[in-house]
Amino acid sequence: MKTLLLLFASLLTYISVPANRLTEIKKKKAEIDQYEFKHRKEMITLLKLEGKNKLIKSKTEDLPDDAEYVYNVLKDGSGHIILIEQIPCSQSGDWYIEWKHYFDTDGNTFCFSNRQSIFNDDVKGGVVVEETVNYYNTEFKQIESKSRLTDKDDKTMSQKKNEFDFRDYKYNIYKNANECMKAFHIILNK
Repeated sequence: MKTLLLLFASLLTYISVPANRLTEIKKKKAEIDQYEFKHRKEMITLLKLEGKNKLIKSKTEDLPDDAEYVYNVLKDGSGHIILIEQIPCSQSGDWYIEWKHYFDTDGNTFCFSNRQSIFNDDVKGGVVVEETVNYYNTEFKQIESKSRLTDKDDKTMSQKKNEFDFRDYKYNIYKNANECMKAFHIILNK
């Protein structure tokens, strides 16, 4: 009975979001992705070093050996934070992970992306990419989650995620930019 109630509650939550609202959210994510691509050099890049809470500004693209995380913060033309990336550091370079929080102009999270890539000699091109994107309504309730597995050329793969050696790192999803910045110890000068 509990399972049926949970299923019904989930269905109501999903139905309560108009399709055009979800389309609008997806469009906003795509716009931020394009903005990030065009304004990559304007991102504020901070490093978390092992054993330290205070972040330091990155002076080069080379990471120090004790780098634990890279944080990238992107603001729009009006100065609103629209994206925060958290990237665990792989000293070996055998894998890459990025967790992205997308924010609306009020600073609320409307999308979260978990993207990982690893090397694997058994697939064409030698790289496997797994991405899960979660979309949220204004009350921070998940309204859709999409996962996909691709090769290095962004071609969908038929294999399952558990057939590969992806990292199982834990991460948190924060409901707004302020909570995200506080958790990551991000302090920006005005």
